[in-house]
Amino acid sequence: MGVPGIVNILDKDLKSCGTGFFSSPEEYIITCFHVLSSAGYHLPVRSEYDIVNYCDAGGAAKQAEWIGGSANRDIAVLRADGPECHGDV
Repeated sequence: MGVPGIVNILDKDLKSCGTGFFSSPEEYIITCFHVLSSAGYHLPVRSEYDIVNYCDAGGAAKQAEWIGGSANRDIAVLRADGPECHGDV
C-alpha cells in the first residue's frame, strides 16, 4: 500500500517512472512534466498519449487524462477520472 494522496506515474507497460499527488479530493493529479516525458508520454501533442497511467495508494492502476502543463516550468496536470488499467503493477 502507498501513501494516501500520492500516486505513482506509470509508463505504457505499467512500470513506475515517478510520483505525483492529488490536488483536490482525488480529481486532479499534479506531477512534474519530466516524469511524464521519461515515462514515454509525448505531451502536449493531442493523441492517444492524452491518457496517462497511474497507480493510486490502494495499488490500483488507473488512467488519467492530460489537462495541461509546461515543460519549461516542469509541471503537469492530469484529471484522474479514467478506468482501471489491466496488467501487473
